[in-house]
Amino acid sequence: MTGIRSLEIQKLYGTFDYQLPESSDGFANKAIFYGDNGCGKTTILSLIFHLLAPARRGHRSKVALIPFESAKLVMQDGVTIEAKKLEGLTGSYVLQCTSNSGEERQFEFVMHSDEGGKIEGTDKGLSEFLQDLNLSLFFLTADRKILNGEEDVGNEETEYRKIYRDYRFGERGLLATSSLDRVLSEANHWISSKSVEGTNVGSGTVNEIYENIVRSITRTLDSGVSGEDVNIDDLVTKLDELSSRNSEFSKYGITPQLRVEEIKRDVLAASTASAKHAIFQVVEPYLSGIEARLDALEDVRRITDAFVRNFESFFIDKEVTFKLSGGLRIKNHQGINLTPNMLSSGEQQLLRLFCHTLVSRDQPSIFMIDEPELSLNIKWQRKLIHALDELVTGSDMQFLFASHSMEILAQHRDSIIHLKQN
Repeated sequence: MTGIRSLEIQKLYGTFDYQLPESSDGFANKAIFYGDNGCGKTTILSLIFHLLAPARRGHRSKVALIPFESAKLVMQDGVTIEAKKLEGLTGSYVLQCTSNSGEERQFEFVMHSDEGGKIEGTDKGLSEFLQDLNLSLFFLTADRKILNGEEDVGNEETEYRKIYRDYRFGERGLLATSSLDRVLSEANHWISSKSVEGTNVGSGTVNEIYENIVRSITRTLDSGVSGEDVNIDDLVTKLDELSSRNSEFSKYGITPQLRVEEIKRDVLAASTASAKHAIFQVVEPYLSGIEARLDALEDVRRITDAFVRNFESFFIDKEVTFKLSGGLRIKNHQGINLTPNMLSSGEQQLLRLFCHTLVSRDQPSIFMIDEPELSLNIKWQRKLIHALDELVTGSDMQFLFASHSMEILAQHRDSIIHLKQN
């Protein structure tokens, strides 16, 4: 597993000293930061995000503005990243990075208060060091924006300009909808591309199988093998089993429907031993080909099913469907298709979370979520992390949450990191 193993902070806000987690086991694939209001849960997520973000787009300035004396991240592979403020709790600081081979590199960032807080420092080597961690970063903030480590976090002037522009042109709702449409499109594309990859793998296996058919029939004709040892009943049973299994793929459009009734009728109609044997030589490899294709597509089927099933489980009066040809569809109880902007704030938050989580599976990732309970009712809070866990099964992703929801904490006691003074 990649991700963060531990975090040590001295004098957060000038007050709090934390060694997280307290045990030597380190963080698992998920951790929930919990503590009193004002103890720094959100600030810790923000600090982790900006320390690890490789892009030279304002992250170094954000670290300078977070009030702490020192902070040390230890990654699962032994890499360490340690920031120490040079004077006071905010402003200039030194960043020391140590690779898992023990090689140390140091970077100094000086904040010029007389130039509006401008940060000056050599960042190129640091960006390369952080990129070599091969981590994707995502941070769902309290205002429900999802940031990634490549984005420009900007400064106050930039933010004010953006807000002014959005309101001036009446685009705030438009931008939110556009963002939601984009992430939904990315999720649809992810499933589609994975299906194509699986189909290509399965097709290669099918080609090999049909080469074997030709060789098998040739050997049979040459040797004069009879059909006495062919079990047609087993062939019919396998047809039924594969048809049933294939239906779990075809309902999402990952494979076409498999109609076996006519094949079964022809198989059962064979009366002579030679006819049975000839049918077996063709149908058995055909079934092996179908099985090979389904095996190659099993991962994408399982993930698609987890995505659709878990997302739909949060709704009472809506149906969620997916087809490879048309993507994700949400319908109300009257059968009317709903666009993302027609969903409630909580439903939109779920859609963003699920889509971002899905497309993040391909690369080791850290997903930080501040107050996941926002906009979610109590029942949804109980189910959320379980649903995300199922969606990332088999991937290399670490979740870090900041929460004080009793519903979430009660469901995941083993993952709680209690923020209390050392």
